[in-house]
Amino acid sequence: MRPRTALFGAVGTVATVVGTGLLVAPGLLLGFGPLSAAVDAVAGIERTRIGLAAGALVFAALAVTARSSSEGTTPSSVDARFDRVTTAPPEQATVSPGALTGGTLDSDTEQAIEEGGAAFRDVRAYLYEVAVSAYAERMAVSEAKATAAVDRGQWTDDPVAAYVLGESQAPPIARVRRWLVPTRERERRIRRTVAAIEEVTYR
Repeated sequence: MRPRTALFGAVGTVATVVGTGLLVAPGLLLGFGPLSAAVDAVAGIERTRIGLAAGALVFAALAVTARSSSEGTTPSSVDARFDRVTTAPPEQATVSPGALTGGTLDSDTEQAIEEGGAAFRDVRAYLYEVAVSAYAERMAVSEAKATAAVDRGQWTDDPVAAYVLGESQAPPIARVRRWLVPTRERERRIRRTVAAIEEVTYR
């Protein structure tokens, strides 16, 4: 546990205890030295305001604790797979059915769908390498020929997957969809590409 997490957790606990004591039985806190001054100070304040102040402090502590936990998340699994593909020869790249099944998009692929940009390009680069590897193995051709097939969109019968990984531009209707509903269009492109790779791998 991080020191900051522990600190704010302790603050939240103390705020809860003291706030409850001031609301329910302030007399019990008179014998606790410095707390007696606090009791005197809030004697004229409405209990509702005291409760709101204590609740706000507890909420702030919980928010900082949750943020600290989120900052400690592990590196993305897509990045790990992307590194594995780009640091190994393409013929060693493999398709993971669990990772590439359309219904099981992991959190990092979802990030690419939501944000686009660099996250989407990373996923596309990974899928490109896997497509080259899968096509080369399935068709028993060299890496160079497989790369050329993917670049020209000849590795699959799916036109969406072909232009996602290939050098050709998306058709006008696809560009309009990306402008109108970018998140849905990015998801559609990734799902279709994944399905095309699996078809090449297992057909």
